[in-house]
Amino acid sequence: MQESGSDELSLFLTQRGYILSLWGLMYLLLMKGEMYGRFKEICYEKT
Repeated sequence: MQESGSDELSLFLTQRGYILSLWGLMYLLLMKGEMYGRFKEICYEKT
């Protein structure tokens, strides 16, 4: 039981780290998208 429990914990931690890195990438993309959207709005306002 102890070994399987530690294996599950390590698997959970690796999965969690993977998900956290994915969230970080999505967050960066959203920030870039927001900046791009504002840039487009400014461009449209100028024309």
